Amino acid sequence: MAITLYPIGLSLPITRGKGGYFNQTYDTLSAVKANIKNLLNTQKGERRFQPLFGSGLRNALFEQNLDDTPDVLKQIIINDIQTWIPNVSVISVDLSLSDQQINNYKDTYMVYIAVKFMVNNVTDTVDLTIQQNSI
Repeated sequence: MAITLYPIGLSLPITRGKGGYFNQTYDTLSAVKANIKNLLNTQKGERRFQPLFGSGLRNALFEQNLDDTPDVLKQIIINDIQTWIPNVSVISVDLSLSDQQINNYKDTYMVYIAVKFMVNNVTDTVDLTIQQNSI
């Protein structure tokens, strides 16, 4: 008897799937990782009919870089995940800020984020980069 797996979400980045229009996730851990990436890459007000969904990370990149900026960004990430993905426990958030000079006229500000989380007593990490100039 063959076991049938049913998809529970879309994998990110969105790509063409083998058995349908998009690649899909078939286990909770992969779905949660995709949901965290989606949440942190979505600006508040960007999603139609749910203007409060999203994260304030991209807006924080436009703020002045102060000594407490990493702590503020960590708190934004933790609060957004607790609000929108309540079955996930955030264990730690590691981030580093970069302000590389690309040329004489344009700066690129990036945040490298690693969110360590637990769901169903399984721990994993989501890594992502958010760039100010990709907005």
